[in-house]
Amino acid sequence: MGNSNFSFRKDFRKIMWKETLWINFLRSLFAGPLIMILMMLSGQPFSQSVAYLIFPVMYFVGALPLGLFMAFLNDLGVPLVWIFPVICSAMVAIGDPFVFILRKIKPSIVPVYRFNFMNFTLIIFVLETDPKQYIN
Repeated sequence: MGNSNFSFRKDFRKIMWKETLWINFLRSLFAGPLIMILMMLSGQPFSQSVAYLIFPVMYFVGALPLGLFMAFLNDLGVPLVWIFPVICSAMVAIGDPFVFILRKIKPSIVPVYRFNFMNFTLIIFVLETDPKQYIN
């Protein structure tokens, strides 16, 4: 996973939006309960920690649109735009090991050819590729 040659503007037409949203939803779905557990272990009361269960909603309403905008600005060459996605990627990346395991157990649920154990990126874009790539 991960393509250093990815450009939001250049590859926009290749993005498979349904699959992109699904893979990012899975990441945030697993990250929410993990963040809640980490907050409880750090001493935060349960009543405050339970708010992290709505992390997938917060991710889709806030971080995902802002991340898309930041990707566009980064392609335009705006300096220091990468800081926000790097900081936020750590919060969603903690759900990646569970998505990785899910990919190993049931590959049809995770719509990518290859998924790394940890993906330190705010948004994983699923792109249309050459069908020969999927032949084992």
